[in-house]
Parts: sequence; structure tokens; C-alpha cells
Amino acid sequence: ALTGKWADTHSEEIKRGIVMPADRVGPRSQTGPKATPYLAIVDRQAAIERNLASAVGAERAGRIDQPPGDCAWFYYRAVLDLDAGNQDAMQGLERVQDDMIGRALEFAREMDFESAERLLEDALLVREDRAAVDAAYEQVRGIRLEHAGELEVAAVQAMDAGDFNAAERVLIELIALGD
Repeated sequence: ALTGKWADTHSEEIKRGIVMPADRVGPRSQTGPKATPYLAIVDRQAAIERNLASAVGAERAGRIDQPPGDCAWFYYRAVLDLDAGNQDAMQGLERVQDDMIGRALEFAREMDFESAERLLEDALLVREDRAAVDAAYEQVRGIRLEHAGELEVAAVQAMDAGDFNAAERVLIELIALGD
């Protein structure tokens, strides 16, 4: 078995994936026309792995789409900039979009339709596949219409009870709801 500083360094290089292939070892291995492309590939792969690890860490920490330069969305996009077909990054962006859609629907259930729609607009930017976001827009619209129906009933009940101030407040809320 090999021992000593060279063996330790070489073992560490193997773990990190930076050992040059046998045909590149020799006096020209550090410089020359063949070194640059090889080092570029190693650097690119290292950047992909770093960004994937950062994306997973951001997801676990709940930094899905914020802050802009340190979130899962940012890191997965960086991976795809380096490797357009990276499956891990594409699946990660799908999770990012699903999370954003889930939060948008929660905003809608809390009657915060403006925040819901703003988050869905952002979710459209995550991936080219619009189907899930379009379905979420329909769900938000359904929640809004259901709430509008409840407000109409409340306004009529308030008017029937002669409480015109309450009816006016409900009607103002209904008008603010839009659609």
C-alpha cells in the first residue's frame, strides 16, 4: 500500500474528483492545450455539485424563492445554466413551483387574493410548464367566487335585518374583491 503525503493527497484528489486521467499525466498535464478543457470540465462539474448542494440546503431551510440570490430557485437555475438537462435541478424546480403554488393557495384561503396572484405570477417564471400554475389560478378564482357568494348572502341578510351599515361594509368588501 502507498503511504505518505503523496498518497494522502492523491486519495483526497480522487474523493474530490480532480485526478487527471492516465493519458494526461506527465509534463504536459498541468499546462498545454489538453489541460484547459479538462480543468474546465472539472470546474463545471464542481460548480454543478456546489449549486445542487446549496439548493438542497436552501430547500431544507425553507428558502424556496427568497432571498433572491440565496434560495433553492436561484441555485437550481444556476445548475441548469451549466447543464440544461440536469434532472436533479429540473425536479428541484418542480418542487419550488409546487411550494409556491401551495403558498399561493393558502393566501387565497386566507382571502389575500393579491398575494396569491402575485406568487402565482412568480411561479410561472420557475418552469416552462404552465399546467400546474394555470390549475392553481382556477382554484384561486373558485375560492374568490365562493367568497363573493358568501358576501352577497351576508349583504342581503344585513339589509333584510335593517342593518344598512353592516350591509354597506359587506358591499364595499364585495366591490373590493373584484371580478
